[in-house]
Amino acid sequence: MSEIDISVGIICYNQANFVHKAIQSVLGQKTKYKLELIVCDDASTDNSIEVINDTLKNVKSPNKVLQNPQNMGPLATGTLFLKNANGKYICWIDADDYWIFDKKIETQVDFLENNKDYSACFHDSKIISTITDKELSDKALFQKTHGKWKSYSQFNTYNEELFPWELINRKIIPTASLMVRNGDYLKILEKYKNLSLSISWALQLEFIKNSKFKYFNHAWSVYLDHKDGFSKKFDLVSFKLNNIKILELLLKDEYYQHFKKDIFRSISSEYFHLLHSHEAQVLSKKEYHNFLKKYRFWNKKAIAMEIESFKENFKQKKL
Repeated sequence: MSEIDISVGIICYNQANFVHKAIQSVLGQKTKYKLELIVCDDASTDNSIEVINDTLKNVKSPNKVLQNPQNMGPLATGTLFLKNANGKYICWIDADDYWIFDKKIETQVDFLENNKDYSACFHDSKIISTITDKELSDKALFQKTHGKWKSYSQFNTYNEELFPWELINRKIIPTASLMVRNGDYLKILEKYKNLSLSISWALQLEFIKNSKFKYFNHAWSVYLDHKDGFSKKFDLVSFKLNNIKILELLLKDEYYQHFKKDIFRSISSEYFHLLHSHEAQVLSKKEYHNFLKKYRFWNKKAIAMEIESFKENFKQKKL
Protein backbone atom coordinates (compact mmCIF):
# COMPACT_ATOMS: atom_id res chain seq x y z
CA MET A 1 0.00 0.00 0.00
CA SER A 2 1.19 3.52 -0.74
CA GLU A 3 2.35 5.50 2.29
CA ILE A 4 -0.50 7.90 1.47
CA ASP A 5 -3.89 6.20 1.27
CA ILE A 6 -5.92 9.05 -0.22
CA SER A 7 -4.93 12.23 -2.06
CA VAL A 8 -7.52 15.00 -1.99
CA GLY A 9 -7.23 17.87 -4.45
CA ILE A 10 -8.90 21.26 -4.16
CA ILE A 11 -8.98 23.15 -7.46
CA CYS A 12 -9.15 26.90 -6.97
CA TYR A 13 -9.47 29.97 -9.16
CA ASN A 14 -10.68 33.23 -7.61
CA GLN A 15 -12.62 31.52 -4.83
CA ALA A 16 -11.32 33.50 -1.86
CA ASN A 17 -14.82 33.62 -0.35
CA PHE A 18 -15.22 29.85 -0.38
CA VAL A 19 -11.88 28.01 -0.33
CA HIS A 20 -11.49 28.18 3.47
CA LYS A 21 -14.68 26.16 3.97
CA ALA A 22 -13.62 23.61 1.34
CA ILE A 23 -10.26 23.08 3.08
CA GLN A 24 -11.84 22.82 6.52
CA SER A 25 -14.30 20.20 5.25
CA VAL A 26 -11.35 18.03 4.16
CA LEU A 27 -9.32 18.60 7.33
CA GLY A 28 -12.38 17.69 9.40
CA GLN A 29 -12.49 14.12 8.07
CA LYS A 30 -12.35 11.39 10.72
CA THR A 31 -10.48 8.45 9.25
CA LYS A 32 -7.91 5.78 10.01
CA TYR A 33 -6.49 6.29 6.52
CA LYS A 34 -3.54 8.59 5.83
CA LEU A 35 -4.73 11.59 3.86
CA GLU A 36 -2.81 14.26 1.98
CA LEU A 37 -4.39 17.53 0.87
CA ILE A 38 -3.17 19.23 -2.30
CA VAL A 39 -4.56 22.68 -3.02
CA CYS A 40 -3.95 23.79 -6.61
CA ASP A 41 -4.47 27.46 -7.36
CA ASP A 42 -4.80 28.51 -10.99
CA ALA A 43 -3.07 31.91 -10.60
CA SER A 44 -6.02 33.53 -8.83
CA THR A 45 -6.20 37.32 -9.11
CA ASP A 46 -8.10 37.75 -5.83
CA ASN A 47 -6.66 36.86 -2.42
CA SER A 48 -7.35 33.11 -2.71
CA ILE A 49 -3.71 32.14 -2.20
CA GLU A 50 -3.52 34.20 0.99
CA VAL A 51 -6.67 32.52 2.33
CA ILE A 52 -5.28 29.09 1.43
CA ASN A 53 -1.93 29.69 3.10
CA ASP A 54 -3.54 31.20 6.18
CA THR A 55 -5.96 28.27 6.54
CA LEU A 56 -3.13 25.72 6.30
CA LYS A 57 -0.63 27.72 8.37
CA ASN A 58 -0.63 25.49 11.45
CA VAL A 59 -1.88 22.26 9.88
CA LYS A 60 0.47 19.34 10.62
CA SER A 61 -1.16 16.69 8.44
CA PRO A 62 0.39 16.23 4.96
CA ASN A 63 -0.53 19.11 2.64
CA LYS A 64 0.81 21.03 -0.34
CA VAL A 65 -0.08 24.35 -1.93
CA LEU A 66 0.70 24.47 -5.64
CA GLN A 67 0.17 27.46 -7.91
CA ASN A 68 0.22 27.81 -11.68
CA PRO A 69 2.51 30.62 -12.89
CA GLN A 70 -0.39 31.93 -14.98
CA ASN A 71 -4.05 31.08 -15.45
CA MET A 72 -4.10 27.79 -17.37
CA GLY A 73 -7.63 26.44 -16.91
CA PRO A 74 -9.13 23.41 -15.15
CA LEU A 75 -7.42 20.73 -17.26
CA ALA A 76 -3.91 22.02 -16.57
CA THR A 77 -4.76 22.55 -12.90
CA GLY A 78 -6.18 19.04 -12.63
CA THR A 79 -3.00 17.73 -14.25
CA LEU A 80 -0.96 19.60 -11.64
CA PHE A 81 -2.91 17.78 -8.93
CA LEU A 82 -2.55 14.33 -10.51
CA LYS A 83 1.21 14.77 -10.99
CA ASN A 84 1.55 15.35 -7.26
CA ALA A 85 -1.04 12.88 -5.95
CA ASN A 86 0.71 9.99 -4.18
CA GLY A 87 -2.34 8.26 -2.73
CA LYS A 88 -3.69 4.83 -3.56
CA TYR A 89 -7.02 6.63 -4.09
CA ILE A 90 -7.76 10.14 -5.31
CA CYS A 91 -10.64 12.59 -5.22
CA TRP A 92 -10.96 16.32 -5.79
CA ILE A 93 -13.39 19.15 -5.22
CA ASP A 94 -13.81 22.63 -6.60
CA ALA A 95 -12.93 25.33 -4.10
CA ASP A 96 -16.55 26.52 -3.87
CA ASP A 97 -17.84 23.03 -2.92
CA TYR A 98 -17.42 21.28 0.42
CA TRP A 99 -18.04 18.03 2.27
CA ILE A 100 -20.64 17.67 5.02
CA PHE A 101 -20.05 14.12 6.28
CA ASP A 102 -16.90 13.58 8.35
CA LYS A 103 -16.75 9.83 7.59
CA LYS A 104 -16.98 10.28 3.82
CA ILE A 105 -13.34 9.33 3.20
CA GLU A 106 -13.52 6.39 5.60
CA THR A 107 -16.68 4.99 4.02
CA GLN A 108 -15.52 5.30 0.41
CA VAL A 109 -12.01 3.93 0.95
CA ASP A 110 -13.42 1.02 2.98
CA PHE A 111 -15.72 0.17 0.09
CA LEU A 112 -13.01 0.29 -2.60
CA GLU A 113 -10.63 -1.71 -0.42
CA ASN A 114 -13.21 -4.49 -0.15
CA ASN A 115 -14.68 -4.36 -3.67
CA LYS A 116 -11.96 -4.64 -6.29
CA ASP A 117 -14.46 -4.94 -9.15
CA TYR A 118 -15.44 -1.27 -8.81
CA SER A 119 -13.12 1.40 -10.16
CA ALA A 120 -14.77 4.24 -8.23
CA CYS A 121 -17.60 5.21 -5.92
CA PHE A 122 -19.67 8.37 -5.49
CA HIS A 123 -22.63 9.81 -3.62
CA ASP A 124 -25.39 12.37 -3.88
CA SER A 125 -24.79 16.07 -3.28
CA LYS A 126 -26.94 18.83 -1.86
CA ILE A 127 -27.41 21.97 -3.93
CA ILE A 128 -27.40 25.31 -2.17
CA SER A 129 -28.15 28.31 -4.34
CA THR A 130 -27.18 31.90 -3.59
CA ILE A 131 -28.53 33.17 -6.92
CA THR A 132 -31.26 35.76 -6.38
CA ASP A 133 -34.61 35.88 -8.20
CA LYS A 134 -33.47 39.11 -9.84
CA GLU A 135 -30.34 37.41 -11.20
CA LEU A 136 -32.45 34.51 -12.46
CA SER A 137 -34.31 36.91 -14.74
CA ASP A 138 -31.21 36.53 -16.93
CA LYS A 139 -32.42 33.64 -19.10
CA ALA A 140 -28.89 32.50 -19.95
CA LEU A 141 -28.00 32.27 -16.25
CA PHE A 142 -31.30 30.54 -15.45
CA GLN A 143 -30.50 27.77 -17.94
CA LYS A 144 -27.16 27.10 -16.23
CA THR A 145 -28.32 27.16 -12.62
CA HIS A 146 -29.04 24.06 -10.55
CA GLY A 147 -30.88 26.11 -7.95
CA LYS A 148 -34.31 24.78 -8.90
CA TRP A 149 -33.26 21.44 -7.37
CA LYS A 150 -32.19 20.60 -3.82
CA SER A 151 -29.91 17.70 -4.74
CA TYR A 152 -28.33 16.04 -7.78
CA SER A 153 -30.57 13.00 -7.36
CA GLN A 154 -33.57 15.17 -8.19
CA PHE A 155 -32.46 15.50 -11.82
CA ASN A 156 -30.40 12.30 -12.12
CA THR A 157 -31.65 8.80 -11.39
CA TYR A 158 -28.90 6.81 -9.70
CA ASN A 159 -29.03 3.06 -9.18
CA GLU A 160 -26.76 1.28 -6.74
CA GLU A 161 -24.37 0.56 -9.61
CA LEU A 162 -23.50 2.92 -12.47
CA PHE A 163 -22.39 1.47 -15.80
CA PRO A 164 -20.57 3.05 -18.79
CA TRP A 165 -23.64 3.39 -21.02
CA GLU A 166 -25.40 5.44 -18.34
CA LEU A 167 -22.45 7.80 -18.00
CA ILE A 168 -22.29 8.25 -21.79
CA ASN A 169 -25.83 9.60 -21.67
CA ARG A 170 -24.80 12.43 -19.32
CA LYS A 171 -25.62 10.92 -15.97
CA ILE A 172 -24.04 13.73 -13.97
CA ILE A 173 -21.84 12.79 -11.03
CA PRO A 174 -21.12 15.58 -8.52
CA THR A 175 -17.41 16.35 -8.78
CA ALA A 176 -17.00 16.53 -4.99
CA SER A 177 -18.47 13.06 -4.55
CA LEU A 178 -16.27 10.78 -6.68
CA MET A 179 -13.39 8.70 -5.31
CA VAL A 180 -11.33 6.67 -7.76
CA ARG A 181 -8.34 4.34 -7.69
CA ASN A 182 -5.15 6.18 -8.63
CA GLY A 183 -3.52 5.25 -11.92
CA ASP A 184 -1.63 6.43 -14.98
CA TYR A 185 -4.02 9.24 -15.86
CA LEU A 186 -1.58 11.73 -17.36
CA LYS A 187 -1.82 10.02 -20.77
CA ILE A 188 -5.60 10.31 -20.54
CA LEU A 189 -5.37 14.04 -19.85
CA GLU A 190 -3.25 14.45 -22.98
CA LYS A 191 -6.15 12.98 -24.95
CA TYR A 192 -8.40 15.85 -23.81
CA LYS A 193 -5.82 18.65 -24.00
CA ASN A 194 -7.88 20.66 -26.51
CA LEU A 195 -10.98 20.72 -24.30
CA SER A 196 -11.65 23.28 -21.61
CA LEU A 197 -15.06 22.21 -20.26
CA SER A 198 -16.68 19.07 -18.79
CA ILE A 199 -13.24 17.68 -17.91
CA SER A 200 -14.61 15.80 -14.88
CA TRP A 201 -17.10 13.97 -17.10
CA ALA A 202 -14.38 13.15 -19.66
CA LEU A 203 -12.20 11.65 -16.93
CA GLN A 204 -15.12 9.71 -15.45
CA LEU A 205 -15.69 8.11 -18.85
CA GLU A 206 -12.08 6.90 -18.70
CA PHE A 207 -12.26 5.72 -15.08
CA ILE A 208 -15.33 3.57 -15.73
CA LYS A 209 -13.88 1.59 -18.66
CA ASN A 210 -14.20 -2.17 -18.11
CA SER A 211 -15.75 -1.47 -14.74
CA LYS A 212 -18.58 0.20 -12.84
CA PHE A 213 -19.13 2.78 -10.08
CA LYS A 214 -20.82 2.29 -6.72
CA TYR A 215 -23.43 4.84 -5.66
CA PHE A 216 -24.13 5.76 -2.03
CA ASN A 217 -27.63 7.17 -1.63
CA HIS A 218 -26.56 9.93 0.76
CA ALA A 219 -25.76 13.61 0.22
CA TRP A 220 -22.27 13.91 1.69
CA SER A 221 -21.23 17.10 -0.09
CA VAL A 222 -22.59 20.49 -1.12
CA TYR A 223 -22.55 22.02 -4.58
CA LEU A 224 -22.73 25.78 -4.15
CA ASP A 225 -24.73 27.27 -7.00
CA HIS A 226 -23.69 30.92 -7.39
CA LYS A 227 -23.48 33.37 -10.27
CA ASP A 228 -19.66 33.49 -10.24
CA GLY A 229 -19.17 29.73 -10.47
CA PHE A 230 -16.89 28.40 -13.22
CA SER A 231 -19.73 26.89 -15.25
CA LYS A 232 -21.61 30.21 -15.27
CA LYS A 233 -18.80 31.88 -17.23
CA PHE A 234 -19.53 29.96 -20.41
CA ASP A 235 -22.64 29.92 -22.56
CA LEU A 236 -24.68 26.76 -22.96
CA VAL A 237 -23.78 26.39 -26.64
CA SER A 238 -20.07 26.22 -25.73
CA PHE A 239 -20.79 23.50 -23.16
CA LYS A 240 -22.84 21.45 -25.59
CA LEU A 241 -20.25 21.66 -28.37
CA ASN A 242 -17.55 20.70 -25.88
CA ASN A 243 -19.61 17.68 -24.74
CA ILE A 244 -20.08 16.63 -28.37
CA LYS A 245 -16.29 16.73 -28.90
CA ILE A 246 -15.85 14.40 -25.93
CA LEU A 247 -18.43 12.00 -27.34
CA GLU A 248 -16.81 12.09 -30.79
CA LEU A 249 -13.49 11.17 -29.17
CA LEU A 250 -15.22 8.15 -27.63
CA LEU A 251 -16.12 6.94 -31.12
CA LYS A 252 -12.38 6.60 -31.77
CA ASP A 253 -11.82 4.67 -28.55
CA GLU A 254 -11.56 0.88 -28.94
CA TYR A 255 -13.44 0.19 -25.69
CA TYR A 256 -16.36 2.46 -26.56
CA GLN A 257 -16.92 0.79 -29.94
CA HIS A 258 -19.32 -1.45 -27.99
CA PHE A 259 -21.44 1.57 -27.06
CA LYS A 260 -21.93 3.35 -30.39
CA LYS A 261 -25.71 3.35 -30.06
CA ASP A 262 -25.47 5.17 -26.73
CA ILE A 263 -22.92 7.63 -28.09
CA PHE A 264 -25.08 8.44 -31.13
CA ARG A 265 -28.07 8.97 -28.84
CA SER A 266 -26.07 11.20 -26.51
CA ILE A 267 -24.68 13.36 -29.33
CA SER A 268 -28.20 13.75 -30.69
CA SER A 269 -29.39 14.80 -27.22
CA GLU A 270 -26.64 17.42 -26.90
CA TYR A 271 -27.68 18.99 -30.23
CA PHE A 272 -31.34 18.82 -29.17
CA HIS A 273 -30.67 20.81 -25.98
CA LEU A 274 -28.38 23.20 -27.85
CA LEU A 275 -31.15 23.98 -30.32
CA HIS A 276 -33.59 24.60 -27.45
CA SER A 277 -31.23 26.85 -25.50
CA HIS A 278 -31.70 30.58 -24.99
CA GLU A 279 -28.34 31.19 -26.69
CA ALA A 280 -29.52 29.42 -29.86
CA GLN A 281 -32.05 32.20 -30.40
CA VAL A 282 -29.28 34.66 -31.20
CA LEU A 283 -27.43 32.40 -33.63
CA SER A 284 -27.39 33.33 -37.28
CA LYS A 285 -29.80 31.45 -39.53
CA LYS A 286 -26.83 29.65 -41.12
CA GLU A 287 -25.43 28.54 -37.74
CA TYR A 288 -28.81 27.38 -36.50
CA HIS A 289 -29.53 25.32 -39.61
CA ASN A 290 -26.03 23.83 -39.45
CA PHE A 291 -26.74 22.60 -35.91
CA LEU A 292 -30.17 21.37 -36.99
CA LYS A 293 -28.57 19.43 -39.84
CA LYS A 294 -26.15 17.78 -37.40
CA TYR A 295 -28.96 16.95 -35.01
CA ARG A 296 -30.84 15.21 -37.82
CA PHE A 297 -27.68 13.31 -38.85
CA TRP A 298 -26.90 11.94 -35.39
CA ASN A 299 -30.53 11.31 -34.51
CA LYS A 300 -30.94 9.29 -37.70
CA LYS A 301 -27.86 7.21 -36.85
CA ALA A 302 -29.15 6.61 -33.32
CA ILE A 303 -32.58 5.51 -34.55
CA ALA A 304 -31.11 3.25 -37.25
CA MET A 305 -28.87 1.50 -34.74
CA GLU A 306 -31.75 1.22 -32.26
CA ILE A 307 -33.89 -0.49 -34.92
CA GLU A 308 -31.08 -2.94 -35.74
CA SER A 309 -30.78 -3.69 -32.02
CA PHE A 310 -34.51 -4.44 -31.80
CA LYS A 311 -34.28 -6.74 -34.84
CA GLU A 312 -31.36 -8.61 -33.35
CA ASN A 313 -33.16 -9.01 -30.02
CA PHE A 314 -36.20 -10.36 -31.84
CA LYS A 315 -34.11 -12.92 -33.72
CA GLN A 316 -32.54 -14.14 -30.50
CA LYS A 317 -35.92 -14.48 -28.79
CA LYS A 318 -37.30 -16.46 -31.74
CA LEU A 319 -34.38 -18.87 -31.47
